[in-house]
Amino acid sequence: MRRASAPAVTAASNSLYGEQFAKSGRLDPKFHRWLLDAFDRRLQGDYGFEAVIAPEEVDRTIQQAAEFLQAAERLIAAGN
Repeated sequence: MRRASAPAVTAASNSLYGEQFAKSGRLDPKFHRWLLDAFDRRLQGDYGFEAVIAPEEVDRTIQQAAEFLQAAERLIAAGN
């Protein structure tokens, strides 16, 4: 049996997240966009040759992740 590559598995998870949370409105769709953007940057860092990600972009991604975490915690606390 062939194992799926990590990027393919992550892409499938990103798609499922979009269906379950963004399209359903359970969480703001901006979080799905942020997830996809962060995934692209991760691929650049892992597989890009001489990938350069500006410090401001890193800071923005960290701030977005913190905002997402707060929204996810509120969703869990609400029992959704």
